[in-house]
Amino acid sequence: MEFRLLGPLEAHDGDRRVPLGGTRQRSVLAVLLLDANRVVPVDRILSELWEDWPPATAPTAIQVYVSRLRKALGPEAIATREPGYVVEVAPRSLDVFRFEAAAAAGRAAVAGGDAERGAALLREALAEWRGPALADLAREPFAARAAARFEDLRAAALEDRVEADLALGRHAEVIEELTALVAAYPLRERPRAQLMLALYRSGRQAEALAAYRAAREALVDALGIEPAAPLRRLELAILAQDPALDLAPSRLPATVIFADLGVPAEDGDPEHARDALARASAVAAAAVAARGGTIQEGIAGAVLATFAGDDHVARAFSAALSLREGLDPLHARLAVETGEVLAGARADGGAFVAGPPVGAAALLVRDAHPGEIVVGDAAAAATGAGFELRSRSEGGRLLVRAHA
Repeated sequence: MEFRLLGPLEAHDGDRRVPLGGTRQRSVLAVLLLDANRVVPVDRILSELWEDWPPATAPTAIQVYVSRLRKALGPEAIATREPGYVVEVAPRSLDVFRFEAAAAAGRAAVAGGDAERGAALLREALAEWRGPALADLAREPFAARAAARFEDLRAAALEDRVEADLALGRHAEVIEELTALVAAYPLRERPRAQLMLALYRSGRQAEALAAYRAAREALVDALGIEPAAPLRRLELAILAQDPALDLAPSRLPATVIFADLGVPAEDGDPEHARDALARASAVAAAAVAARGGTIQEGIAGAVLATFAGDDHVARAFSAALSLREGLDPLHARLAVETGEVLAGARADGGAFVAGPPVGAAALLVRDAHPGEIVVGDAAAAATGAGFELRSRSEGGRLLVRAHA
């Protein structure tokens, strides 16, 4: 049995959603799940459901609700243990447990220097949410209190994930999300600081300072207080264009795709060539983003895609196959190589990736025939069983297909 609190209260038996009855009955289950694996005294259940004024019939009503829940969930779902009841739940069988475990692992990964893995784990944690916690019981005081507590945890995990993305140079990508986060939590200073930093690193210094002024105004108007010292120091650092605010380049293992999009200027019309390049670039961006990569557009219709973190070789190979299908097979050429890269931010706020795999892929793509995906030696050695490579007459290997 799987239980879910991060959204409307739900119970699932495999693919079947279990009906849980009316508000009071659902509330009993919610109270027990909020203290899963711990005995909840009957007096506690009574006070949560009826606050200070439970009727004389309330203890009997609790027994009835528990009996009905056992019929719906199975006789072993709720155990009677003095002085109350307990729902025993495995770590993977409650969305709250999954959220907390993935969030903790993500924070640990970031603290250990693996921001890519940390960001992925924090995204996994946040994906557990289906809306406000216990949304169907929002009018119940106990549920409202629990939902507020969970919402603080969700906001903190979201801020941690943004922090990991900032460490990876994704400052331009998180600005829109941070703007919405600031609007949702106007008195939280951390997303205000993250928005200021993201704007500054994107070359938008004036907007970063305007974000500080907006933060100060919100805090003064709502609470009558000035921003805390870290936010004030960040404003001064932005005014001074402190080099410490710049993203330090980081070394990380990654797989890169160098793609010549193969956009022909068939009729020599520059506008037609521009439109064709835009369509091909959109195909490339979608294929790369769907597999967790980042993309940089170059000149003459070439792009560089970078994949880091877990399974970066497999994700890059999958993206390369998707690109070959989506681009013009009579002209597009691709090359894939893996190794250590240096990733960081450019002075204009964009991102850069450099290193031996980039240079190797750029050379390999020059020897590729249209429709081919040429694979470098390091990437070929790292290939798992999920992909078929074939020797190439000119030397090297070709990525042929993914095994089902």
